[in-house]
Amino acid sequence: MLRTTNFNLPYFTDGEFFSEAVDEERSVAIDHLLKAFSDVIGDGVISGWEINDDGGLTITVTEGRGFINKLYSRTINDTEETLDDNSTSYIYAVRNSNITDGVSAASNVVLIDFSDYDAPDPPDAFSTEEIESRRILLSWSPSEEPDFSGYVLERKESSSTVYDELTDVPAVPEDDGKVYYEDTDVSPGIAYDYRLFAVDSSGNQGLYSELSVSALDDVVPPPEVSEFVVHVSNRSFSSYWEPVDVDDFDSCVVVFNKINDSGSAVTSSTINVGDNLYYSKNELTNNITYRITVKTKDIYGNISSGVSQDFTPVYLPGPLDVSGVTFSVTNIGRPNPITPEVTLNWVASSSSDVVGYNIYVIDDGVYSEKI
Repeated sequence: MLRTTNFNLPYFTDGEFFSEAVDEERSVAIDHLLKAFSDVIGDGVISGWEINDDGGLTITVTEGRGFINKLYSRTINDTEETLDDNSTSYIYAVRNSNITDGVSAASNVVLIDFSDYDAPDPPDAFSTEEIESRRILLSWSPSEEPDFSGYVLERKESSSTVYDELTDVPAVPEDDGKVYYEDTDVSPGIAYDYRLFAVDSSGNQGLYSELSVSALDDVVPPPEVSEFVVHVSNRSFSSYWEPVDVDDFDSCVVVFNKINDSGSAVTSSTINVGDNLYYSKNELTNNITYRITVKTKDIYGNISSGVSQDFTPVYLPGPLDVSGVTFSVTNIGRPNPITPEVTLNWVASSSSDVVGYNIYVIDDGVYSEKI
């Protein structure tokens, strides 16, 4: 048995018998020497294991070699990694897979700091698909940013300087590959400016695509009034109707005509009754035909065709009117809260053929059923 020159490690020569004690002595000595060596060197890169920024969220870790947990390790081939958006620190662990347990402990020797400040590009092909008086359909091409998160869509009237952010803007394209937004909160004839931004998962918002568009003028007339009723009496008439239920209602317009024997209007007058729901007229001529037409007008100046009724005042002697109509109001406590109760009194008609009386309540021009 001989020993090495520097560290006096025992080794066998050809023909010598193997000794377990000698082999143990040599192995323990080597282990101590390697431990002392690794304590001096520590974990670290010998070569390679460099971080190359490939742009965006992708980096490449090159192949290399070094000490990991006091073990010499080596990686083959470069490795491409994709970073999580807007992380501030990455520690890359290299592991040795050529050991009995499968993989070694991690090296934790390569450190890179990363923050995403790159904003997405403006969306492409921002345009209008359909334009109506109260509806504008917008479209654009979907963002191709790898860390895309969503869109911000802003709108203002062209005469204003302040943009408002619109809500419920979709992020997913339809089957035809476009992203659509339907704006139904527009007014006829008004010009609008839109700005569209793409936003990434770090919250970066880049430059915008812009678009200006005017909603079409409203030329559709409003709906007609309903339940139009005309009451005719001696040399007079009264009429009432139910209102229309639209947001852009402006007023009711009454057209009053005298009709000749051929059915044509020979005189005409037009009266805007505002939001009143009734119209009456006295001092007419009995046995002459008249026509009343009620039209609706919206805030854009559109007027409906109107609903009409022809009538002929005639003298129909009826019972004499009552007289001395009085009323009193008292408060009753049922049910709570206190409710007013009206009591009516009158002097009976002096006509001999009266069989009863009808009472009606008029609320904002609308007649109730008889009481």
